[in-house]
Amino acid sequence: MCTGDEAGGVESVRAGLAGLIDADVSMLADDVVREELALLLAAANQLHAAVLARAAVFDARGLAEQDGFRTARTWLQPSAGSPRGRRRR
Repeated sequence: MCTGDEAGGVESVRAGLAGLIDADVSMLADDVVREELALLLAAANQLHAAVLARAAVFDARGLAEQDGFRTARTWLQPSAGSPRGRRRR
């Protein structure tokens, strides 16, 4: 269980991901590409676990209903990450 500033943790992850996305990896050595790929796949699994944990709490609390959706599934389906006001209900 997280004990730190969770919102700040999410923003830190997003900032770190932006740096990874913007990086030019074309000149990395083969062993670095291999190692970083393995590490990024493990990190992706960890991130997915964090998303699933929050989705479960979101669903259990009925938070989709506050945004005008019947279920968490319908809240998540249209286009994850888009502003709530532009989503189809």
